Parts: sequence; C-alpha cells; structure tokens
Amino acid sequence: MTVFLHDTPDFRDLIEVLAGRMGIDPSLVEKDYWIMQALWGLQAGGFAFELKGGTSLSKGYQLIHRFSEDIDILIHPEGDLPVRRNHTKAGHTRFRTA
Repeated sequence: MTVFLHDTPDFRDLIEVLAGRMGIDPSLVEKDYWIMQALWGLQAGGFAFELKGGTSLSKGYQLIHRFSEDIDILIHPEGDLPVRRNHTKAGHTRFRTA
C-alpha cells in the first residue's frame, strides 16, 4: 500500500519546515505538492498526458523550483472514451453552463 505524505499526521509540519528552508510561503509548497500528487495520479491511472506551457518546461529543466498558479495539461483520452471538443472560449462557456 502506498503511503502519501498528506496521510501522515506530520504533513502540516513538513510543509512548514520545507517552506522555511526554501524561504517561501507554506501555501506555495502545499500547492506544488498537490499538483505533483495530481500528476502522479494521472500517471498511476495509466492516462496519457502532456504538460504544456513554459512553467512546466522550466520546472522540468530545474530552472524554477515550483509551479505557478496553475498548470496546463493535455490529457489524451482512450479511443473508447466519449469526449466532446470544447477548445474555444465559447465552447468552454457552453460546457460549463450546460
């Protein structure tokens, strides 16, 4: 069974210690942790995906040490998964209000 840091009673303390060592706000450390957890979950679930955007590339090449406020992910669904295209602003709006 996999044990995750967020399941340990010391999770908040670990966030605080790491934030102190890095000299950044603890919320940034926790946000980065959850982003990495989501990426791990996608990979563990067998999803094919790409990280897009400059922030992900910069982190991958260790030019920066944390993600920005969001990450851009392109998930490639399996052929039998029913999906709809909504790659336009109008499409996103229609999808969210449907």
